[in-house]
Amino acid sequence: MIIFKNILGFKNHLRKLKNDNITIGFVPTMGALHDGHTSLIKKSVLENDYSVVSIFINPTQFNNMNDYESYPIDISKDIELLDSISENIILFTPDTDEIYSGKVVSDSYDFGDLDKYMEGEYRKGHFQGVATVVHKLFEIVTPNNVYFGEKDFQQLRIIEDLVQRNRYKLNVIRCKTVRQNDGLALSSRNKKLDIYSQNIATNLFKALSFAKKNFDTLDLEIIYAKVEDLLQNFPLINVEYFAIANEKDLKPIKQKKKNQKYRAFIAADISGVRLIDNIKLYWFLMNIEILKSKIHRVKVTGADLDYIGSITIDKDLMDAANIIEGEKIQIVNNNNGERLETYVIPGSRGSGEITVNGAAARKVNIGDVLILITYASMSFQEAKNFKPNIIFPNEENNLLK
Repeated sequence: MIIFKNILGFKNHLRKLKNDNITIGFVPTMGALHDGHTSLIKKSVLENDYSVVSIFINPTQFNNMNDYESYPIDISKDIELLDSISENIILFTPDTDEIYSGKVVSDSYDFGDLDKYMEGEYRKGHFQGVATVVHKLFEIVTPNNVYFGEKDFQQLRIIEDLVQRNRYKLNVIRCKTVRQNDGLALSSRNKKLDIYSQNIATNLFKALSFAKKNFDTLDLEIIYAKVEDLLQNFPLINVEYFAIANEKDLKPIKQKKKNQKYRAFIAADISGVRLIDNIKLYWFLMNIEILKSKIHRVKVTGADLDYIGSITIDKDLMDAANIIEGEKIQIVNNNNGERLETYVIPGSRGSGEITVNGAAARKVNIGDVLILITYASMSFQEAKNFKPNIIFPNEENNLLK
């Protein structure tokens, strides 16, 4: 493994490599490498001829300088780890002056609404700092592929937007979050937690998992309330935010919509250590059968065995119950307990006609009292707000009262 600290020597080396038409993968980090980082690096090594790993703790993305100054670092351990992965890794470890040339300030970027919520709201200027250093590193490394983890999903979306707006000729590769066996997302900040606090921190993943498990069936308000109740049981957890947002624009949502992708996001302070996490939510649009229309207690006026199967219903009754021609309908015979299914054809308006046709005519007698029911298939959420049409005609003549 070759290590570079200055930009000039590093760029010269990369220039020689690129003359041989090789591919460069890039994994930017702030050091304190863990299995989450190594999963990105190994993917880069697998997919590229050479992989650049940068270790640089970027001051402009910290809105809390105590957090910056206490950020964990162990460069010798990181080098040892990288050496064990591949000989085709190039390590870039510049200092602050090398990157910022004595002017440690963020540039200004317009990300629309991507940096307005969640981390953008609680860490003012954070993403401007992230974009500034990533922009500089892209200009230095000029990689073919860059690798970012989904644990920092909002950062990932910012980087994707940065690449698109600046038309960089590179691919942003999304990599799944790596977790401990107990679900805690791997983070360099985890090293600042004692064992007890780490155990408490696993409840962040439990909260996200609850949201994932119940996203299909529970209203958003209930999910938010349940997550709040769960985390209130742990005084060490100081929640900054819990949000369910659209994956594309990162706007927290007020209601679920079809054909959209969502994630749940959380940030919390635990024993003085700030942790973030997120999880992909799946909305399968589970459909259920629900009562749509009901004509309650009408008398059979005809039973036509020789007619093509169906039931003829007074068109006034059909309209009142919101039933259409050809709709599947269930017939319940109160007199003999028979239940059968057929389809509807319209009868004369104001006639009170209820004629059972075809083979089904063997299941009824004129004067039998029927209940006519139709059902609809819809999503669980739609069904909760749906109101069926139920009508009660005059039981003597089947006419609307």
